[in-house]
Amino acid sequence: MKLNPYNMEALFQLGLRAAISGNWEKGNAFVQRALKESPSAPSWYYVVPALYYYRRQEYQKAKDMAEFMGLKQVVIAELIRAMIYGQLGMLNEAKASLENAQRADPMFKKPRA
Repeated sequence: MKLNPYNMEALFQLGLRAAISGNWEKGNAFVQRALKESPSAPSWYYVVPALYYYRRQEYQKAKDMAEFMGLKQVVIAELIRAMIYGQLGMLNEAKASLENAQRADPMFKKPRA
């Protein structure tokens, strides 16, 4: 980041890796900064805040992030939404997200041997 402090993709990647390595606070902070400072941040950046708030059991905030993320028919995005909807008791929405994931990747619904 010292070489190019305006590279928001690098900042996002740093945040993503910090988060999935277990440092969710730092990772989310990096991603939030990338979202704030990027004039047109890609919607997939919202995956980290969605999971961050989910882990903190702040399901409404997680839902807001996951819905802002969009990415309909992208398996991981649909699974994240399904988890959050389930926690909020939104079972029809959770089911729809799981069905979207299955349509996006037919292998997803096949049992593994």
